[in-house]
Amino acid sequence: MLRSILFLVFLQLSINVLAADTSYKINSFVSQKIAEEGTAEVIVYLAPAAQLNSFELTENREERIRSVYEELKKTAEQSQKEIIKKLKKRNIKHQAFFIENAIYLPEATQETLDWVTQEPVVETVRINAQSKLTLPPVKKNEVESQNFSQVPDHLKEINVDKVWNQLGVKGAGIVVAGQDTGYFWQHGAIKKQYRGYSSNKSVDHDYNWHDAIHRGGGKCGADALAPCDDGNHGTHTMGTIVGDDGKKNRIGVAPEAKWIGCRNMDRGVGKASTYLECFQFFLAPHPVGGNAWTEGDPAKAPHVINNSWGCPPNEGCTGGEFVDAIRALRAAGIMVVVSAGNEGSRCGSVKNPPGTYAGELISVGSYNHRSGRISYFSSRGPSSWSKGLAPDIVAPGSGIRSSVPSSRGDGYSSMSGTSMAGPHVAGVVALLWSAKPQLIGQIEKTMQILKTTAQPKTSRQSCGNFPGDKIPNAVFGYGLIDAFAAIQSVQ
Repeated sequence: MLRSILFLVFLQLSINVLAADTSYKINSFVSQKIAEEGTAEVIVYLAPAAQLNSFELTENREERIRSVYEELKKTAEQSQKEIIKKLKKRNIKHQAFFIENAIYLPEATQETLDWVTQEPVVETVRINAQSKLTLPPVKKNEVESQNFSQVPDHLKEINVDKVWNQLGVKGAGIVVAGQDTGYFWQHGAIKKQYRGYSSNKSVDHDYNWHDAIHRGGGKCGADALAPCDDGNHGTHTMGTIVGDDGKKNRIGVAPEAKWIGCRNMDRGVGKASTYLECFQFFLAPHPVGGNAWTEGDPAKAPHVINNSWGCPPNEGCTGGEFVDAIRALRAAGIMVVVSAGNEGSRCGSVKNPPGTYAGELISVGSYNHRSGRISYFSSRGPSSWSKGLAPDIVAPGSGIRSSVPSSRGDGYSSMSGTSMAGPHVAGVVALLWSAKPQLIGQIEKTMQILKTTAQPKTSRQSCGNFPGDKIPNAVFGYGLIDAFAAIQSVQ
């Protein structure tokens, strides 16, 4: 009898120890926030990640994306089932994702996390990191003063004009997506390129627009039913990808490509949950206000996604917040282009996810096409997350003129940042895949083409295992992207 009692005591003590031990799953940002305010916005990341490697061999694009979509949902549903059931029973607000196997809790208490982290499928609990969009100032000598009826110098620098004039390619047949501050879709430089706009002037935002901002939203409000930009940044980036008003503003790399959009920032402030929500929408777009789990249509997925944003460590992004989402999109054959960051010029300043995911996507630094040098603000590698090469490549990003919302009609403005460089690369991918459709979905091969055909650039700055006088290096990566050379290299 005594032996049985001692065993039960020992068992209870063991259970208590194990229960206490799960505190290691909770990120320090979370613990600090709860200690200060009693609750915290968190994202609970679960195991396992979906196994998606085999789908890269699927030749039919729609079938490939649909297979990834269904496998992600199946994996997430199986591992999240019990936790979701308990959250509903306790009336705890939550949002389940499948692009990452994760659950967002907007008002998590310590009591909630105590039982959530006991679930064996829970790997970690991270703060729902938020970040404020900031850009470097445009210097006086970087404001464009040329004849706008001509092809801008920054597009000539990467041989976009040669692609247009000699190859007759402008991006037709390719859809580019952007997640950003939103988009002023009525702007004359990007209106006709919006996939929701028809030649008969009718408009359909279903499958073409999603708003991940559910509270606040500034002048756009929350859950906007049509594309809206509560800043200037998103409209500017999309102009660089597809912009052309048919008159004197030939600002975009691939003006015959179509675009779709998702707003991931509320007046310039984005969160890990809103970034994930936009990635999820792009894998299988759904109607405005629709359900991503049941109404997603992989047939309407874009070919390329531009991401001119980053989530800094000092705001709580510790590294792995989006990596499974990026891998899922890659498995689906969707190219992800990201900005490397504006934290230069020290070595190791590529530190903001997703720009740190070296080898998983295309990370883009900023080149000053006027001086022929790296932009002073452009972050240098190696990646703080993987120690791999970042940026992969550079593109013009200093004083880039593009479209912005304006109360007086179509506005244009010059901005600087790797935010401006990334869209050039997204546009070049659109040109390449339009010219060589056999490359569509071939992520690794496309990335390799862009790297090997780049205009090589060396630097006096050496970082980590990347000497500045070698190619690649941690300042320019493989060099300045070259649209014409990339297309010409493919037989």
